[in-house]
Amino acid sequence: MNATAVLATRLSEAVSIAPKPQIIFLHGDLGAGKTTLVQKLLQALGVKERVKSPTYTLIETYAVKNFKIYHLDLYRINRVEELEDLGIRDLTAEQAVLLIEWPEILAHTGMTPTLSCTLSLFNENARKIILSSSQEFWHEYLRTSTD
Repeated sequence: MNATAVLATRLSEAVSIAPKPQIIFLHGDLGAGKTTLVQKLLQALGVKERVKSPTYTLIETYAVKNFKIYHLDLYRINRVEELEDLGIRDLTAEQAVLLIEWPEILAHTGMTPTLSCTLSLFNENARKIILSSSQEFWHEYLRTSTD
């Protein structure tokens, strides 16, 4: 199993028990592996259907266990007002997990992530993933999962 799949499996365990809502920002250049990480995470959570990038649909919804996961791609969003049209605030009120690619447009909305994943691609076979959080749950998870 490659490192991205291993990380996705570990994250799936934490996402399953994390207090909801969870807002996970996925940062990285084109091709860094954001969608691949989401696909592996959803597979680890038991999603059997094809997990596709929401590049054109903007939001894809998945039912897992006893909560929903919303996968958002904000790459094509140009104005904060477009986020309101998507109903993004309503999604954060649910007992759900939001996986948000290209979250930079959210910088001035006050929406903060519970977990940030920054992916950097070194070459076609190597990437670096940095996880950070200000939430106690993730601090504990990150500390114990690397011991």
